[in-house]
Amino acid sequence: MKHKIIHHLQYAIGASILTILGIILIRGLEIPEIIHQKFFTSTTTELTTEIDNENTENSVTDTKIHTKISYEQHIQKGNLLSENNLDSLAIAEYENAIKENSSKAEPYFKIALIHKKNKDFEKALEFSEKAYITENGNSEYQNLYIQNLIRTNKKDQALAFVLKINDSANSETLYYKGIILALNENYEDSKKTFSKALELSSNADLSRKIQKFLDLYREFELTEGGQEIYRMALISQNLIQNEFYLPSIEILYEVIKEKYDYRDAWIMLGYSYLKTQNYFDAIEAFQTALDIDPVKAQTRYFLGLAYFGIENYHDAISNIEIALENGFQPKVEALQQLAEIAILNEEYEKAVESYKEVLIYKKRSIDIYIRPIWLLIEKLNQPEKAVDLASEAIEFSPDSALAYNLLGWAQTANGQYKNAYKNFEKAIELDPKLASIYLNLGWWYQLQEDFGSAQKNYLKSYELDPNGSVGNLAGERYNEIATLENKDEK
Repeated sequence: MKHKIIHHLQYAIGASILTILGIILIRGLEIPEIIHQKFFTSTTTELTTEIDNENTENSVTDTKIHTKISYEQHIQKGNLLSENNLDSLAIAEYENAIKENSSKAEPYFKIALIHKKNKDFEKALEFSEKAYITENGNSEYQNLYIQNLIRTNKKDQALAFVLKINDSANSETLYYKGIILALNENYEDSKKTFSKALELSSNADLSRKIQKFLDLYREFELTEGGQEIYRMALISQNLIQNEFYLPSIEILYEVIKEKYDYRDAWIMLGYSYLKTQNYFDAIEAFQTALDIDPVKAQTRYFLGLAYFGIENYHDAISNIEIALENGFQPKVEALQQLAEIAILNEEYEKAVESYKEVLIYKKRSIDIYIRPIWLLIEKLNQPEKAVDLASEAIEFSPDSALAYNLLGWAQTANGQYKNAYKNFEKAIELDPKLASIYLNLGWWYQLQEDFGSAQKNYLKSYELDPNGSVGNLAGERYNEIATLENKDEK
């Protein structure tokens, strides 16, 4: 009996250690709270149940029969992980679902969607093909497979596949068939297929895409003596708008071979390379376009983004500035890009000025005030200017909790503690669930060395935003205080 008690005690201690280690692991890896609740809680419950079962008089064994996780449970876990952008874990769950039931297409489809999201189109093609083969009567699986054939520029394979599809197919399938026929220069059948797809379509967005292809055919036909390369360029433009970059690149090379000084073809080629993250090729294409036309604002802007892709922030900034001088539109987009790149290049004054100019054109969102106020407080040590900008935010949006929070933050940095506290109170009154209020209020208390209240507010901020940047910073500050207190105790 004594040995049995010792055994139970050892088991309980082991379970407790596992639980503590699990909590540390979750906090350290910043696993989302929803995952914590879904999986870790159930694990600790099982451990506790095991101990309780062993303590009953009828217990005859130290082992527990674990039930197998079902196919449906793997799918549910995969969906939950995918929703929280934990892609590798989600894929692992879907692969486990396949092991449980290889006759189901859904896990292949889900994996293909993750690879598509992450722009790994070869992998997306592999798994979408498996989904289609497993359940070839499902049009959703079929359409994703055809999409990925286009994205990976498998023209011959795609043509062989869609030629088996008749005009009774759904409108989306016919839309992709029309694109593939165009890629294979079967323009008449392509046009007929698009017309049939438009006739069958009940989706406004899809109808708009189909109409664009029909419009390009009509535009080419109305151009007297239209050259073939012009139609090819128009097709490339539509492919780019549909994010089919690889086939666009192939077509544009043919266009440029025929007409080297075709500026817009070089711009589209550069843009396709930019979107596929081939930044050096993009720079070369945009530079050629600039040699042809040095004042085209669009070329300068995209060249700036290509330099940003290779982390050449100096050239990125200079090209975007030239694009703005040459009248690039939308101006706000370029200004925001300029500001973000300037931050990376530690040109904080330039970044603030760019944001202030953004505010002149775009005051629809109070969120735009956050970055320049942060720069004035954290990077430039100009809290008085931050107070002025935050006051402007309240004038713009007098009922916004975020605006009062920003003013409280700026006033705290400027040593105006009494006014800052009043604005934090107002912000909480307007939105008690805004995590950044408690982050800044925690800092307010920390500056006045009320570390207990600071930690309380940091914890509140973390609980409201456990997976976001605000909650993460609150957690770091909470831990910093705890570390200092532990040192003082020693």
